[in-house]
Amino acid sequence: MASRINWKGAVVEKDARKAAAAGLIAVADEVAREAKGIVHVKTGTCKRSIHTAPPGYSGAGDFEKAKRTDLQAPGMGARFSGLVAQYGVVWLGSWVPYACVLENRFPYIYPAFEKVRGRAAAAHMARAFKMAGF
Repeated sequence: MASRINWKGAVVEKDARKAAAAGLIAVADEVAREAKGIVHVKTGTCKRSIHTAPPGYSGAGDFEKAKRTDLQAPGMGARFSGLVAQYGVVWLGSWVPYACVLENRFPYIYPAFEKVRGRAAAAHMARAFKMAGF
């Protein structure tokens, strides 16, 4: 009795990269939500500006937009997750001019990350891989 294996390694790798990207984005989105609850607020612009972004994001216009409304992740669709899958990273933070100074004086990103990492991050990754069929 002969058996034949139809190896689809390239398909599995592509699907795994997409699942990992979806999980990373979900983790980063949760860290952004947590950071908005921690950040020192004077006018609220920095709080409204915290969001996720694809690698290479410039933050152009974020300061003006954040004065008026909460920012959402730019290009959150397939292009965003495709970039995350390609580079293996997602950017998270605030691109307003004083965000780094504020982070140094009153940390908000790192404490939010510490709160989310571990069980919550693992749950996001597990959910993403399960949705991808793994």
